[in-house]
Amino acid sequence: MTPEEHPDYRKWWEGEIFSSDFHNLIEDGDMLMMDQGGLNVAVMGSNNSFAYKNKGMRGMVIDGGIRDTDEVILERIPAWSRYIAVPMTHDRLEFSDMMNPISVGGVQVNPGDVVVADGDGVIVVPRAKALEVAKYARHEHVNDNVTRKRLYQEAGLPEDDSLE
Repeated sequence: MTPEEHPDYRKWWEGEIFSSDFHNLIEDGDMLMMDQGGLNVAVMGSNNSFAYKNKGMRGMVIDGGIRDTDEVILERIPAWSRYIAVPMTHDRLEFSDMMNPISVGGVQVNPGDVVVADGDGVIVVPRAKALEVAKYARHEHVNDNVTRKRLYQEAGLPEDDSLE
């Protein structure tokens, strides 16, 4: 197609092939989880992820690719993905469904599961086990910080936010 034809094609593709309403369902505190079916393309970039962040999305975990990573970092959007992908999705992906179980990194994720993510990676906790896991995690966190505070003092370092 010609460059002049592309805007109409993209509008058609986004309206007919990759049409979804999930952006209207995002609420404050949501974590966006996506399975791209093993394709090396990027559904999420800086524009759509920033719009979702403004709606309350806390972060996104994508079993696939993201693009515009420099901008995503500048916009402070927490993002975890299998890889960085240059290609956009046009002609490569079709929207399947939402709010159903998916596999992300080989782990089943169900709507309502608790997702905890930091610089080390992502953990998915089934909703039915979340309270129990939170109790153990809190216990580990408190005990770890007691030891770490002592080590900070021994090293002559001031306490920081990681000790809260």
